[in-house]
Amino acid sequence: MSKSLPSRPSLEQYKKQAKELLKAWKASDPDARRRVIAHHPRFSADSESLLDTFALADAQFVLAREHGLRHWAEFAREIQRRAGHGDAAPTWLAAQRAVLTGDAEALDALMRANPRLFKEGRPPSYGPERGRLSPEYGDGDARTIIARNHHFDGWAEFVQWHTLRATPGSPIARFEAAADAIADGDRDSLARWLRADPDLVRVRSMRRHHATLLHYVGANGIESFRQKTPANAVDIARLLLDAGAPEWLDEQERGVPLEAMIRRDARMAGVLGAGRR
Repeated sequence: MSKSLPSRPSLEQYKKQAKELLKAWKASDPDARRRVIAHHPRFSADSESLLDTFALADAQFVLAREHGLRHWAEFAREIQRRAGHGDAAPTWLAAQRAVLTGDAEALDALMRANPRLFKEGRPPSYGPERGRLSPEYGDGDARTIIARNHHFDGWAEFVQWHTLRATPGSPIARFEAAADAIADGDRDSLARWLRADPDLVRVRSMRRHHATLLHYVGANGIESFRQKTPANAVDIARLLLDAGAPEWLDEQERGVPLEAMIRRDARMAGVLGAGRR
């Protein structure tokens, strides 16, 4: 018979239970062994060779199956629903908007009104148009959270960047518009920005990662809401290289962007120029 959840369960408590089960398993606790063998198809009384492979994800899986659910993700969603987080979509959307626009007052109000949601809930991703990653609402106040999600060390740096981005025609405004065009796969808009300012291909972001536009094609190590490789990444990369983007960079200057892209997408090997060092 499956175990029952309380009316308002705590996901944090079940995370702790999973860690305790893992610890008990490693200590060869008989009850832990019984639970795992009963609920995990990969482990049985005869699977001695697998004993050392039991991990936290396996312990979470066992807890989910003990409660009649298929896996941990489904279990976590059910906990959130019972904890009153089932209709949290509008709140998450508003919080996401506050992070993207830098509205600390709005985010602070949402966090104060929904403390349990932000502590225990699982925020949705930025969406298919922005990739599969989610905002991070971990430790810190609203300003700290916004700065961190935008890859700045503090609020003052974020405000400086935000002011420059809002200034029409500023180098930061042009760079960010070009980065948006890359993430959106908008080759025509990117080409217009490069014609208007050919030096953009060598500009580095004000953010902590100091990426060039070519890094944005690879969508790795940049701000999470732009970590989506466009479907026309090869054409975008070729456009940037033809415009003079540095293909090979010093390792201390964020490595070699195309090398990382090739690891993510074999098609990118075709755009490597002859200037490899």
